[in-house]
Amino acid sequence: MSSIEIHFQGDLVTNHKISLRVLSLTLTHIQSAINRSYLDITKKKGVFKHAKMTEKDFRNSVFIVGNAREGGYILDFLSELPLANQIIKRISDSLEPAFEKSKTAGFSNLDNIDLQVSIKKDQIIKNVVQPRSFDKEFLFPDPKIIRNYGDKSILKEIDQILAIIRAKKLGDNYFDLSLDSGQKKTFSFDRNQSNNFSSLIKKRSVGNPLIYKGTIRALDTVTKIGKFINSGTKKTCNLLFSSANDIISIREFLGDQKEIVFYGSPVIEYGSYDLNAGDIYFLMLSTE
Repeated sequence: MSSIEIHFQGDLVTNHKISLRVLSLTLTHIQSAINRSYLDITKKKGVFKHAKMTEKDFRNSVFIVGNAREGGYILDFLSELPLANQIIKRISDSLEPAFEKSKTAGFSNLDNIDLQVSIKKDQIIKNVVQPRSFDKEFLFPDPKIIRNYGDKSILKEIDQILAIIRAKKLGDNYFDLSLDSGQKKTFSFDRNQSNNFSSLIKKRSVGNPLIYKGTIRALDTVTKIGKFINSGTKKTCNLLFSSANDIISIREFLGDQKEIVFYGSPVIEYGSYDLNAGDIYFLMLSTE
């Protein structure tokens, strides 16, 4: 029997019970972590951003909710399906290195992305770098990409649960996540480690410039975010801008009729990037 166990302790627990809000948020993200893990181990290219589960996928990854137990608030999710052990092991394998690293020190996720973008632009203008075609990135990934995107995809769900522990208004609380795929591992978080964990997996950097081709589906000068359909993958990506002027410079390409060719940099988080549909920082229109 494979199992996932959640264990809350602290001020949010009253008479071995927790609020519906806390429980619903936790269950939502535990299920999402299971979904992301399942897709990553069963799909040829692994999980990608916005990947969806099919009815067959749901049937092959069912976990049954056990009975709540005392000792704070403890709840199990159990499965005897053939892939259950692999699903849990994938979650555990992604969580363990981040958990261990978050024990030691705080991490800043507030790197100056605008400055990084400015440097990339300057490098292109001065011919310090020669952007490659996006298609070649599949064969020669950016050296900053050191992890499978599945790791970030799974850990993002765990981090959403840990937001409960980080919330000072809820008092002092603790969360244990136990994963048993034949060998049980328990990951225990307090507020300090939850903060470190969140900063670690949200740490962002801007990758090497690439040449992108596709169409612009939407542009928003307020949020400085657009929607770009990459002709190489046929997937929709978030296109980020460092200034409203950059958005204005490409307005003529808004719509499905006119292809745009531009220099952009992948936004790398926690050393990972989804090559199919990951976020892209717009740098400038291509001169090629």
